[in-house]
Amino acid sequence: MLTQLDQNQTKEMMEKNYATFTFPHAKDAYGNDASKVYLQPDKLKTVTEKDWFGNEKTYQKGLLTDEKAGYNSYYVTDTPKLNSETKHTYFATRGSDGLSLNTLNDWASNNGSFTLFNAYIPQAKLANKAMHTKS
Repeated sequence: MLTQLDQNQTKEMMEKNYATFTFPHAKDAYGNDASKVYLQPDKLKTVTEKDWFGNEKTYQKGLLTDEKAGYNSYYVTDTPKLNSETKHTYFATRGSDGLSLNTLNDWASNNGSFTLFNAYIPQAKLANKAMHTKS
């Protein structure tokens, strides 16, 4: 499971544009060593918009992150850089946060759309775009 970056991983991400995670004894589907993986970066930009009441709201947005939509994914590879030497890639999407006023956008537009109307949720569209762009 990926968690917040520690200080060394944050420094590595800033300097090398990836962060290393080590999972001792991990194997891939063929029994090969898969103990070291590399978190690939997301180019984030800060977006400022006005809400329904005219208040400015600021959030982070990138290919793998959209705070407004409650979406966050991670792209992990078996090589420091995604290139022709990369044999294994992993795409993980974070689930919903607990229901609160701050996460209402996630629950109402995504989970509500799916459970009430069997709709293709906005987060799924973002994940689909991210997978096709990165691969």
